[in-house]
Amino acid sequence: MECNTSAALILLPAEHFITKRLIHQTHLRLKHTGVKTMMGALRTEFWNRKMRQALKRETSKCTRCQRLDSRHFDEIPAPLPM
Repeated sequence: MECNTSAALILLPAEHFITKRLIHQTHLRLKHTGVKTMMGALRTEFWNRKMRQALKRETSKCTRCQRLDSRHFDEIPAPLPM
């Protein structure tokens, strides 16, 4: 007899404090990895209908992730006098 592990997942409400805290702790535990990595880690035990949106919201609030994902500033040099 096979055991279905997906039936044992805990359903989390989308905008609950515990859900937000769990996502924040996972973000720190996985050392600021991306959304896909965090989603894979969380979906082994928990299920949330809007998990991708919640993870994107968490990474957008993180200053360290904002620095890593920022674009480089390319300054256009001023023309030299002739």
